[in-house]
Amino acid sequence: MRLDYDAQFELAAPLPPVGGDFCVSAIRRTMREQFEAMLREIARRQAWLAAGGCRMRLSLGLVVACCVLPGCASVDPYAHAPVTQTLQREDALGECARRFQASDALIDAIGTRDAQEPRVPGFLLAG
Repeated sequence: MRLDYDAQFELAAPLPPVGGDFCVSAIRRTMREQFEAMLREIARRQAWLAAGGCRMRLSLGLVVACCVLPGCASVDPYAHAPVTQTLQREDALGECARRFQASDALIDAIGTRDAQEPRVPGFLLAG
C-alpha cells in the first residue's frame, strides 16, 4: 500500500511568544505521533480484513438476520392479551382498537410497514 499525504496547517491564533521554537517542535511531534498512529490503525484493519474478519462478521450477521427477521414479521399484536379483550369491548376504546387493527391490516396488505418500529404482541402502540 502506498499513501501520499500532504497537509498545511494554519494556526487560529499566534503561538505565545514565550514558547517559541519549543511550541513549534511540540506541535510537530504531536502531529507526527497522531499520523503514525493513524497509519498503524490502517495497517491493523487491513490485516484483519486479510485474515477473513469481514467474512466472519458478515456470516454471523446473516445467521442472526435469518433467525430474527421471520419472527418479527409474523407477530400479530391483536392475537394476545390485553388487546384481545379490548377488541371485544362495545365502547369507544373497543372501537379505537378495531380501527387500529383495520389500519394495521391495510398497512400489511400494501406492504408499507415501518421496519424500525417493532410490533409487540398484545399492545397496539409499542414503538
